[in-house]
Amino acid sequence: MRKATSLRISISGVRGVVGESLTPQLASKFAQAFGTYLGRGSVIVGQDSRQSGTMVKKAVLSGLLSVGCKPVEIGICPIPSIQVLTNQTKAIGAIAVTASHNPKEWNGLKFLDKGGLFLNYHQVEEFLDIYHQGEYSLVDVDKYKIPEFEKDPTDPHLKKLLSYFKVNLIREKKLKVALDCANGAGAVLAPEYLKALGCELVLLNCVPDGAFAHHPEPLPENIAELCRTVVEKSGDLSDPSRIPGFCTCPHPGYR
Repeated sequence: MRKATSLRISISGVRGVVGESLTPQLASKFAQAFGTYLGRGSVIVGQDSRQSGTMVKKAVLSGLLSVGCKPVEIGICPIPSIQVLTNQTKAIGAIAVTASHNPKEWNGLKFLDKGGLFLNYHQVEEFLDIYHQGEYSLVDVDKYKIPEFEKDPTDPHLKKLLSYFKVNLIREKKLKVALDCANGAGAVLAPEYLKALGCELVLLNCVPDGAFAHHPEPLPENIAELCRTVVEKSGDLSDPSRIPGFCTCPHPGYR
């Protein structure tokens, strides 16, 4: 029997084991508190590929609607893409349903301000005060907003990434890149980004269905398959997790 894990609340957000320390009820309350803190307006809601993501996201949407916010749902999306989209729209903030590199049993919430930045210490303190006091700015039913859905949430991020480089020079290299997204949210953007750079791709675990092929933390022991693939396929580079950064393989820890 697994030992119960307590909910983790910090400046980086909220994390817990789904169904134990993190429940839909709690997710909804955190969304109510965040919406109360922000004030009424559009709030972007994205998620990673975890199989619990849809359930937690629905709870977040309900919480935001109850305090008069207008959710803008963007589906599975990497956090940096959520940040760029929030910064470039009129949204007053964003919630990312994600547990980053924690195991699949976990999920969590990360909170962003209108600039797409993570909340600072003082902002988190004020927001959590609202949560702990349970004083939410609930609205009448006739003031509930109709949620929106953004069809191309990664497009602003992709354009921004490509603007940083001399793309034609990279395309001339005709790089062969092995990409392992661990079936996470990065699979939504990373292949498209690398193709735009003219790379020939060898894809590993690039279906964003949350069925992590290995632990998502990009440690040496978790990228052995990726390193083997680079050697076997005569690849130039590998990208185990980060965009736009690359690393060469074999990794020093590869066996």
